[in-house]
Amino acid sequence: MRTLLLLRHGKSDWDHDLPDHDRTLSKRGRKAAKAMGKYIASTGPRPTQVLCSDSKRTRETWEIIAEADWGSEPPVCELLPELYLASTEGLLRRIRQVDAETETLLVIAHEPGCSGLVHALTGARMRYPTAALARIDTPHENWRALSENEGELRLLLPPKQLPAKNGGGAALED
Repeated sequence: MRTLLLLRHGKSDWDHDLPDHDRTLSKRGRKAAKAMGKYIASTGPRPTQVLCSDSKRTRETWEIIAEADWGSEPPVCELLPELYLASTEGLLRRIRQVDAETETLLVIAHEPGCSGLVHALTGARMRYPTAALARIDTPHENWRALSENEGELRLLLPPKQLPAKNGGGAALED
């Protein structure tokens, strides 16, 4: 079995006139990333590899998550230009290239790719808020075999639904 953790980046800051790729996280986005970092680092299964879009907001989301208490070093993260605004097919194509030794993979990406990938793998359709985390379990022993409609959506967790101990819930309100 392989587990995919799929995280949409934190809420971005629209207060500055920047190209989309260069937008940073808002204050709320940083709080949500910190809360998700605590949750991911303290709850199983923990990722052993991270694939992250190279946009400023996804990189910043990962940097904040990596600061959580992992008990050891956080997983290795690859920043990938091809994940910036990647389509469902683009995300799936890249995930299929991950080594079989990686049992749990965290991907930090954008909409509509995140919700599209959840739908493709599980058949589930849903709203995918910023900083929400999905967990999809697949029946395969390697990522190359990942195919549509074979995954089981085990979790879709928006940061507002995190326990207060993780910094979620009302603590995320601005």
